[in-house]
Amino acid sequence: INVYDPIFVVFMRMLITLITCLILWRWIKRFEYQQGDWKYLLTMSLSEPCLYFLFEGYALQNTSASQAGVLVSSLPLIVAFFAYYLLKEKLSKAIFVGFGLCIFGGILLTYLSTRTDDASNPVLGNFLEFMAMICAAYYSVSLKRLSTRYSPLSLIAMQGITGTLFFAPILFFKGLPEVHDNGALLSILYLGTFVTLGAYGFYNYALRKISVLTAAAFSNLVPVFSLLLSAILLGEKLNLNQWGSIFVIFLGVAISQRHKPELMLDDQADIKKLAVTVSD
Repeated sequence: INVYDPIFVVFMRMLITLITCLILWRWIKRFEYQQGDWKYLLTMSLSEPCLYFLFEGYALQNTSASQAGVLVSSLPLIVAFFAYYLLKEKLSKAIFVGFGLCIFGGILLTYLSTRTDDASNPVLGNFLEFMAMICAAYYSVSLKRLSTRYSPLSLIAMQGITGTLFFAPILFFKGLPEVHDNGALLSILYLGTFVTLGAYGFYNYALRKISVLTAAAFSNLVPVFSLLLSAILLGEKLNLNQWGSIFVIFLGVAISQRHKPELMLDDQADIKKLAVTVSD
């Protein structure tokens, strides 16, 4: 986004994702729509990639990476809110303790990282970043509902189609860039293939196996691996405080994995009534 407008970056990323999914069509064509799922498929795709990338792209143009990092650490809590009200999943002590450590470690790690004066409008940027986190949290909860019905590749293909159609008209009015940068184009190619198919594919598959709350804790590992990869690939050195923050985050993630999804009492009673009715 230092080279291209965020709209162009996201459109090209979604287009590359769509083209990649077409290449893998033989595995995606098994998509079998189930009645009533259109509202979940539509809102999932609109929340992410459409609105999420729109908010995220412009947020990073107006606020610093450090301030955005603090807001990103709140994602597990927002996921917990949606899971409680939409999936009726009971919140355990492990989730509260684990998320608390993750958030504390994430905020600490953000403030201990290198700061830059690249926040032109931090109030607007932070608001947009928070809206992006709401979209990401709703996406995770919707994905959890759909992950048992559709394959990970099918859901990614749905995102690629929706994202391409959503950003194409906006890009038409904004216009295409006249000057290109090979490094930035390669980065977009990486985002559209390895990140969208790799990260999203693994995440979609993981949600079929574990609670959306235990999966949300791993979002705090993004800045951790960013730092570790910077140290390995760019030769940057981490100080003792940063290593301590990383340890706190890993500890929080480990504790949150002890969470076992439980339905709230009303839903458990409904299931028991249904079981009795079926047996009768």
